[in-house]
Amino acid sequence: MAGTTTAKSEKKKTEKNDINQNMQTQTELHNSEIILATARDHLKSEQERCSRIDAKLNFLLVFLAALIAGFNILIPLTQLSETKRIICLILFIQLCVLILLSGLMIIIGMYPRDNKMIDESNYCDIELLKKNSKDLNCNYIATFKESITTYRENNTKKAKFLKIAFVLSIIAFIYFCVILLVKNI
Repeated sequence: MAGTTTAKSEKKKTEKNDINQNMQTQTELHNSEIILATARDHLKSEQERCSRIDAKLNFLLVFLAALIAGFNILIPLTQLSETKRIICLILFIQLCVLILLSGLMIIIGMYPRDNKMIDESNYCDIELLKKNSKDLNCNYIATFKESITTYRENNTKKAKFLKIAFVLSIIAFIYFCVILLVKNI
């Protein structure tokens, strides 16, 4: 009788452990799915950030092209007094340097960088069919993490060049306006 009671209690403990292990596995799977969805969203936001930075760099490039196109307004300095001509020439040289520096920052910012993409081998492997969902999600999460990290690093570098180019472009525009004022006064 004592032996059957012990066997029954052992069986209940085993069933309880199996239930606890099953619940833990389900929780881990649920958590891995949440993390995977968050990683996908984060990667998408980094890719969108990259596109927005590129669009801003393109806008600055067009803005600098407009300033360069405005040079034909500034260039004829013949009808100015000697003092105004010298001031305009010095400001014009500084304007050209600012435009060149800003353009250089834009080009460096737009220079293509390698972003780690999602590795197809993580999706197109027959061996993956044999893995459980939690392990599969963990593989995907690791791949997304690498991709997110490279995008974030590259976006941070691009943003620094964008800020520098933006400041230089504003200063160049101010110089352009000052030259116009000096020339027309």
